[in-house]
Order: sequence, then C-alpha cells, then structure tokens
Amino acid sequence: MPLCLFGHPKVFKLDSAGNLIWKRTYEGTYSDYAYSIQQTTDGGFILAGETTSYGAGVNDVLVIKLNSSGNITWQNAYDN
Repeated sequence: MPLCLFGHPKVFKLDSAGNLIWKRTYEGTYSDYAYSIQQTTDGGFILAGETTSYGAGVNDVLVIKLNSSGNITWQNAYDN
C-alpha cells in the first residue's frame, strides 16, 4: 500500500503486514506537495500535487508517474 506525505513528496510502499518494501523522496529545488496517489494498472503509481520547483514556478500542478519500484517514469508540471 502506498502512502504519500506532504512536503517534498514521500512515498512508502508497505506489504499487507505493514513492513516497509521501499521508500522514496521526490525533491525539487523549492516546495513540492503531493495530495493524491493512485496505483496504476501497470503496478506503478501516479502522484498529483503542486510544485514551485518546476513549470512556471507559481504553484503549478505536478504529476509524477512511478514504476512499481518507486522510480520516476515521467513527471510533468502543468500551468495552474
């Protein structure tokens, strides 16, 4: 089960007993926040939030696609 915390987005993948499988922090130069995470059909995850590190730098929408190991497949910032 993935968990997402505020700040520089942090994702923890846990097994059904609550044991840590992996953890990742996704840091930009400035403040980035993740508000939602969903598992994708390929076993990866997609995060949605906001960023001042990427895009125009004024609280743009941030979307990060992760593979099943938590590595970034792609990320995009969209003008807010």
